[in-house]
Amino acid sequence: MKTAMECIPCFVRQATEAVDMATDDSRHKERLLKRLLQEIANADWRGTPVLIARQIQRLVRQETGQTDPYRGLKDQMNRIALDLLPQLTEQAR
Repeated sequence: MKTAMECIPCFVRQATEAVDMATDDSRHKERLLKRLLQEIANADWRGTPVLIARQIQRLVRQETGQTDPYRGLKDQMNRIALDLLPQLTEQAR
């Protein structure tokens, strides 16, 4: 599948979310997001969307030193799921 114009807003959203989760430094966020926007604009859109998304994530990790910018969100969602588990187990019986 080739990257379509409709993919671009999703790349921008993904870049913004990843930067926001990876650092609290507002100046660093701005610099990194501007770089990511340039990367998106200069990407080969004949390739698949996953290639561009992978480059976005790779740059965020490299520039922030965060191996997993989504770790905090994943941990939060796992805690919510674990909190719901007893109730769901009871309902399944």
